[in-house]
Amino acid sequence: MKLEYKLAETAEEFEAIHKLNYLTFVEEIPQHERNPEGKLVDKFHLENTYFICKNGSQLVAMIAGRTQRPFSLDIKIEGLDSLLPLNSQPVEVRLLAVDPSYRKTKVCGILIEKLSTHYAGQGQDIALISATLREARLYRRMGFVSFGPTVGTTCAQYQPMYLTLKKYLSLATMLNNIKTSKHKKLNLHPGPVEISENVSNALSLEPISHRSACFLDLYEHTIAKICEQTAMPEAYIVQGSGTLANDLVAGQIQQLQKRGVILVNGEFGERLAEQARRWGLEFELLKVDWGQQFDLPEIEKVLTSGKALGWLWFVGLETSTGVKNPYRKLLNLCLSYDVKCCIDAISLLGSEETNFDGAYLVSGSSGKGIGSYSGLAFVAREHGEFLNNRMLPAYLDLSLYAQRGGIPFTLSSNLLRAFNNALTTTDWQSKYQIIAEASAYLFSRLKALGITVVAENNDNLSCIFTIAIPSDIDIIELADSLLDKGYSLYYEPKYLVSRHWMQICLYSLEEVADIYNLPLFLQTQCVSNTLVKS
Repeated sequence: MKLEYKLAETAEEFEAIHKLNYLTFVEEIPQHERNPEGKLVDKFHLENTYFICKNGSQLVAMIAGRTQRPFSLDIKIEGLDSLLPLNSQPVEVRLLAVDPSYRKTKVCGILIEKLSTHYAGQGQDIALISATLREARLYRRMGFVSFGPTVGTTCAQYQPMYLTLKKYLSLATMLNNIKTSKHKKLNLHPGPVEISENVSNALSLEPISHRSACFLDLYEHTIAKICEQTAMPEAYIVQGSGTLANDLVAGQIQQLQKRGVILVNGEFGERLAEQARRWGLEFELLKVDWGQQFDLPEIEKVLTSGKALGWLWFVGLETSTGVKNPYRKLLNLCLSYDVKCCIDAISLLGSEETNFDGAYLVSGSSGKGIGSYSGLAFVAREHGEFLNNRMLPAYLDLSLYAQRGGIPFTLSSNLLRAFNNALTTTDWQSKYQIIAEASAYLFSRLKALGITVVAENNDNLSCIFTIAIPSDIDIIELADSLLDKGYSLYYEPKYLVSRHWMQICLYSLEEVADIYNLPLFLQTQCVSNTLVKS
């Protein structure tokens, strides 16, 4: 559908403006308090002139101008006119907001052009803006001039800037002439993944104290989003990797003082077992070959063997092989026999809709499928009192996190903002649909072309495809050749190198069509004499 640019004039358009205003300046940039209506009416709404972009009935972008004094900057900066060029006629440009899915298009430039043309025709010659600090350097490169002190709150700081409307119009023209293009290479790694502009911008904001009210609000909002993702009632965030989250899980399992079961069918199941040994946990090890599914009747037999087993721990999506273990069936099995179920969901989260309701503990992280930077981990848990600890190290004692409102120690506000933005601004249903369609396509094409997929069971497709490369193919040259064609595959870890495996991971995929040619490229390169080992 063709995009429509116009002045806002209907009640429906103004209602959509209030909602986009809320999403941008409450949910994304914490400038205002949240409210149950999910709407933010600007205090100068009746004096603003809104230029909007619509896709059918959907509002996808807006920008507002205002010439009536006092400006919002008049209220924040004493003697505003003395800081501006002599005899200038300013328009205050406000409320620039673009739906995330339209931010790499020409929408912003066209809106700026519409606004500039409108106000230049009315005699204004200079545009005033309040640039969020995370974008101030970019605005300076575009020609904006900073003036006065920063304004706003600790959570949302802005730098006042100005630019002549003539240059502002030139800026719009420049933005309109930029051809949108995809990244030269498609990141098909399980991590680090492609980071969206929303998330990277959040990381660059000024840090705030983890003791501030603003931080607490951000933390609680992030926790709520984690609970939505996991369908679990509680969660606690720590600064560290997913391995740290699993150590927190092991610490809680230790308090049960019962023998358990650990399932292993790949590298990361092996790591759970190693962490359990380091914690001195007693457990049965049920192990199958890498790439194979577990035998549920065998697991049930072990759970009912009369050994008073108290817990089961396994990886939801085995990253090394691409096997997605049937976590709901295993969870229901645990519930049937009063066994506490612990799930490493680090690679599973963000790849499909998940529901861990009934689990004892679930570990996750900010990277991989969630789409943020690594560096934060979390443990989601069922409601209930914490067991008395047995001299757990403070950093690994979840009961301490619960006693101190979830934040007993320093957390990076930058990492937390980025994590929150990834959880909040991602269109999860769209992402899940793309991954599901791409997974089905890849599996059928790879098998049809004779390329060996380690996880051969297509009844439980995941977002990770581990493929076995023929032993006479130089895997590094193969990776380089694919990179030249725009595909960056994963092969460096020792557990892949030792088996001559490569991986295709779909966390960063934006369109199914982007991987249509990959299977054929793989087949072609694998039989190319130039890649055969000498």
